[in-house]
Amino acid sequence: MNELKAKVEEINEKVLDHPDWRVLEKRRERARIVPRIHPQVLQDRLDEAFGPEGWQTDLTLLPLDGGETLAVCRLTIQGVQKAGVGRGPTPEAAAGEALAAAAGLFGIARVFQAHPGTWVNLGEDGRFQPPANWRPLETKPPTEEAAKLEKAKAVIEKLIDEAKRQGKGREAARLIAKHGDYAKDLKAARALYVALKRLTGASAPASVG
Repeated sequence: MNELKAKVEEINEKVLDHPDWRVLEKRRERARIVPRIHPQVLQDRLDEAFGPEGWQTDLTLLPLDGGETLAVCRLTIQGVQKAGVGRGPTPEAAAGEALAAAAGLFGIARVFQAHPGTWVNLGEDGRFQPPANWRPLETKPPTEEAAKLEKAKAVIEKLIDEAKRQGKGREAARLIAKHGDYAKDLKAARALYVALKRLTGASAPASVG
């Protein structure tokens, strides 16, 4: 684990000062942008740190109403697995968000995921100038609630797989969208767990977290 932590720190030294800014919302001539790590940059850094055979992903794509896609990415590095959730207008965009979310659970560019965003002016062409004084925010150590959330996510991901096996992937995606980002909120994870258990009829613990 110490080797894994050291390599994560090496990756962060290379990526934290050069975020890929994404528009989260727009209001007239203003936009709230958030820092992200570009999926290709993330994959290159993982290859560089762990080798192409040192990490693997398992991706589940679920269609949402309105044409969006929800993705669940299970990222395994040196035998340790974390799962992240992302959504986007295309399967590729959703997969990239989910991969970044999973990597953040390892500590890779985690400060990007926690950043609330910053407001910038939009030009006539709709483009914006990234903030010049960008500095990553400090992250807080994991809490007891975070540990409970990790356990809840593991159970939920099995229920998502079961729903997909039963041909109920779209229904599962609607439930995930309804209950918000279960990967970050324990209350949402509990509500989603109950809904997925009811959808699949699967045998599972009475509660999670």
